[in-house]
Amino acid sequence: MSGIHARLSASSAHRWLECPGSINLAIHRGDETSVYAAEGTFAHDIAAKCLEQNFPALHFIGHTGEVEGHKFTCTQEMADAIQVYLDATLGELEAGDEDWVEMPLLAPLQKIDPDLGGTADWVRYRPAKKHLRVVDLKFGSGKYVEVDSNVQTRLYALGAMLQVNREVEEVEVVIVQPRFEGAKPVRSWTFKAHDLLDFIADIQEAAALSRSANPPLKAGEWCGFCKAASVCPELKAKQDAIVAVEFGQVVDYTALAKALAAIPMVKERIKAIEEIAYKEATGGAAIPGFKLVKKRPSRQWSDVEAVKEWGKANAVDVYAEPDLLSVTQLEKRLAETAPKGKKKEAGKVREPLVAKVSPARASLREH
Repeated sequence: MSGIHARLSASSAHRWLECPGSINLAIHRGDETSVYAAEGTFAHDIAAKCLEQNFPALHFIGHTGEVEGHKFTCTQEMADAIQVYLDATLGELEAGDEDWVEMPLLAPLQKIDPDLGGTADWVRYRPAKKHLRVVDLKFGSGKYVEVDSNVQTRLYALGAMLQVNREVEEVEVVIVQPRFEGAKPVRSWTFKAHDLLDFIADIQEAAALSRSANPPLKAGEWCGFCKAASVCPELKAKQDAIVAVEFGQVVDYTALAKALAAIPMVKERIKAIEEIAYKEATGGAAIPGFKLVKKRPSRQWSDVEAVKEWGKANAVDVYAEPDLLSVTQLEKRLAETAPKGKKKEAGKVREPLVAKVSPARASLREH
């Protein structure tokens, strides 16, 4: 993967397009990589090797590596996820197609703005149809990534168009997120190449604002992965506003709505503060009024075979009663065992057996 890190990377475009001021704040917070981001990098590296060397993902099971001080081993679960990505790329190649693995986009994107940069996971150009396809692997399982109007993939598509330097009429961007349960692992969005013209203006405007004397800060759901969340004055203002809200017998619904909308952003700030405190405490720092407390250890068998022998000798059944797989677990098993191209049909077999039961308490969501 590219070792050059642009000031305005495509991977964080969703944030700096909305909040240009986040760039300067984040720069002063250092460049430490979380274990989740490091795991994603490790998986991406394996995926790239598979594409370049024409290996299936299972070839790398047991492969170890280190990313930013975090050590990882490729497990069966990781290999399965990577294989979904490989199938989504190589599975649709046709004769005459051109494709690129880990396409560096620093040079082409700097034609749009000198601070831009990024690397596209996989790019395919089909000359017969003047069709460009950009695929992005998302290894994370905690946050669903929407593909429609996705800023990051559109920026990749823009850079790829300039890099490929061919006539492009139609662009397809694809998100492959195999580990997020409850959604299609491969999602695509297609649009006309000329639709990127307005997007260029938005990119240039936000890039220029990020370099201004007082770049604007704007809190929103994009704060989730911002390194400056713990020190952001805009997030602090949202937190202070929630604390200040008081409700008597007569509820101010406008104030209540504003407080509800700010809660997710405040949670991100709290999470960022907790992570900083934990890092300092594990490094030996003394934080007044707080101390590290070890979690209660879980008990497990030290010798499974010895337990089985003990059970036989004492006429005790040491095995648990078999349980039914959950709907999600069964769907996964069907997908793993069904022939290629028959996975959807296999899933339909269990549809008459599934009931959708709503929880007793409804959830309140912003619309």
